[in-house]
Amino acid sequence: NNETDAIRGTDPSSRIELDGNQILGNCGHEGFCSASVPIPCYRCTKFQPWVDGPHEQVLARLIKRQEQENNIFFKSTTRRLLTPLQLDKDIRAVERVIALCKQRLEDE
Repeated sequence: NNETDAIRGTDPSSRIELDGNQILGNCGHEGFCSASVPIPCYRCTKFQPWVDGPHEQVLARLIKRQEQENNIFFKSTTRRLLTPLQLDKDIRAVERVIALCKQRLEDE
């Protein structure tokens, strides 16, 4: 539910943050992680999201970023400058966390 319940909840360095000031959850991994926090965390089995974390903000940003990626074009042509990043797996992972957090709140 929150940091008290997290495996490494007593370790402030385990916090997964959004913009350095909003905590999304904790990381249960003991070693070094090279992931670009916080997006890959949603697909990691060691991620322990807080039920009241700002996961909807993460989802909104991912959707906006996907829209931006899908609209990368050369000027004066409809050919794509780059192949857009595909964030669908990340979007689905965040949606799943949101659904699980809502379910957890309903079960209490």
